[in-house]
Amino acid sequence: MKRLKWMCALTVCCCAFLLAEGVEKTVANTKFDEEAWKKQVEELKALDQTDADVQCRLGVLLLQDKSEKSAEHWKEGFELLKKSADQGNSSALFQLGYCYQKGKGTGRDDTLAYDCWRQVSEDEGAKEFLEATWLVGKCLLEGQGVAKDVDSAVEWIREAADGGLADAQFDAGIIYLKGEGQERPNLELAIQYLEKAAEKDHLNAQLVLGTLFFYDDLGTERRKEGIQWLLKAATKGIADAQAFMGIAYLLGKNVEKDDAKAVEWLEKAVAQENVEPNSYLHALTAFNLGICLRIGRGTEKDEKRAFECFVKAQKMGLVEAYSAIGQCYMHGCGVEKDIKKGFETYKEGALLDDAWSQFHLSQCYYNGRGTEKDEDLEFYWVKCAADNGLADAINNLGDCYEKGRGIEKDYAMALKYYRQAQALEAPIAWCSLGECYEKGLGVEKNYQKAVELYNEAIKRECFEACVTLGRCFENGTGVEKNAAKAVELYKQAAEKEVTDAYTVLARCYEQGIGVEKNAEEAKKWRDKLEE
Repeated sequence: MKRLKWMCALTVCCCAFLLAEGVEKTVANTKFDEEAWKKQVEELKALDQTDADVQCRLGVLLLQDKSEKSAEHWKEGFELLKKSADQGNSSALFQLGYCYQKGKGTGRDDTLAYDCWRQVSEDEGAKEFLEATWLVGKCLLEGQGVAKDVDSAVEWIREAADGGLADAQFDAGIIYLKGEGQERPNLELAIQYLEKAAEKDHLNAQLVLGTLFFYDDLGTERRKEGIQWLLKAATKGIADAQAFMGIAYLLGKNVEKDDAKAVEWLEKAVAQENVEPNSYLHALTAFNLGICLRIGRGTEKDEKRAFECFVKAQKMGLVEAYSAIGQCYMHGCGVEKDIKKGFETYKEGALLDDAWSQFHLSQCYYNGRGTEKDEDLEFYWVKCAADNGLADAINNLGDCYEKGRGIEKDYAMALKYYRQAQALEAPIAWCSLGECYEKGLGVEKNYQKAVELYNEAIKRECFEACVTLGRCFENGTGVEKNAAKAVELYKQAAEKEVTDAYTVLARCYEQGIGVEKNAEEAKKWRDKLEE
């Protein structure tokens, strides 16, 4: 059967619309300095406690407490803000809006939060006038504390954006990008607002603008700009941007391919603790870092950490991680070898419709690894994987039709699937087609054509073809007989862990084909087959 290589899932859905749905800053929070906080509180408490400005400043400070007494201090802070607001302090009224919205120091009340911000937005001289205007717009957009009114929301947010508020400019950009309150999206206006926010160092604007320019077909210059915006956001600690930079360097997309830089950015993104627990992007980032650590790409091999990355990705909901975890158990990579557990992990992934897990599961049923051999179940799962578009599975589905495993033999169907797999650039397909021409399965025998196909498969790093081409040299099929060359090819395949190579090498050493007879060497290859 065909052996799967470790492969890196590097394709990412990078729609800026999705990023904008719930993008949050992921810069690590500053550690709370309780001693400095206490000193500031003492200084403010030494001032006139009837002064509205002092009440506001002290109230805000008490609401920042993160100590064990925080709930008590938040309530005190809320009461001080109320006293200050009652004296006409618009800053205190503005902060009260946040207290009501977050339920901090009081019960949560979105309507009261909206009322506070609405009052501040009517005072153009207020320090927080623009921010209050923006928040009124957000409440209207989301129907939070007030009836949802998208058209009015756009007007409020745009007023704040045109006044120069970066947060409002970001939201305006997203609104025009998504086409909310309009007949259709307006990319030109979206970019204008996002650029204004990004130039003010709004990190999420840099992230969305960067991904928009980087992945959409807006021209070479825009793609270069996209990288620069992503780099700025990544450097400031935005996890999504770090993830995209890592993937960009892995793929060599709009940057020079650099595996070491890719791993550096992937490591930074994975180390972030405050990301969405079910983020597909960050699950994929952990998975890709695991692949790099597993194969030593851009970093030293570390199978234990690779396994940990796969588990992290799986816990974040990435179904592709099941196949990687299953392989780790099957081969003892970074975890104690447990073939039964490997089989069960493949099965879990397969039931979640992961194509690679389905493919691996079909191989377990073919080889009897972790379960009993079952050709019907092999066929069922390889067909599921093939239906999901996996090229290697499409090839193996052809192999089932060729050999009659789980289905009636049908060489025409076998050829059909081999050619489909070849069209999808599966290297193994060239080897499978070569065997058809060598044996005359569904086509007229053509040894030279078979050899050509085997060589092409090897060029594409399909090392299974080393065994089939080696057989041609051993038997003189389509080439001049050369047993030594055959053994050389068998060894090349064995170095890449092609199990069929172990069998033929054992036979060669037992019978002295292309090498001197050597019972000990023959036993070594037989034993390796049992591992």
